Amino acid sequence: MSGLSELEQGKLIEAVESLEKQVTRLNTRLDTLEGQMKSGKGVVIGIFLTASGISAAVVGLFGKMFG
Repeated sequence: MSGLSELEQGKLIEAVESLEKQVTRLNTRLDTLEGQMKSGKGVVIGIFLTASGISAAVVGLFGKMFG
């Protein structure tokens, strides 16, 4: 590394290694959050399907009772 003292080179290497660790940590967190989002979407879809099924059953019962 031309133009840099040994101390500056050491600091630069340390900074790069620290940055690599941070990127690895953030990638892991991002993967975790993406997994949670995917499972969260599935839960929301399940809730909507369940709610629509229950409402259809209630409408059917009211139809039989009052129709």
